[in-house]
Amino acid sequence: MTEKLVTRKELAEAFGCSVGTIRRWEQLGKLKPIKLARGTVRYKQSDVAEFLAAAGEVREICAKP
Repeated sequence: MTEKLVTRKELAEAFGCSVGTIRRWEQLGKLKPIKLARGTVRYKQSDVAEFLAAAGEVREICAKP
């Protein structure tokens, strides 16, 4: 069975933050993107779960300093 992939927009909506924040986490190496054709990016649900486990509460990781 294939693991579900999610988009930046889906993650941003789920976390209550911007797509730019998702991109920033990607650039910082916090999220591992899967690059598809034509620049499309997706994330494995298991990678997102690992990120959440390491980061703590979503409210904390989306909060502005």
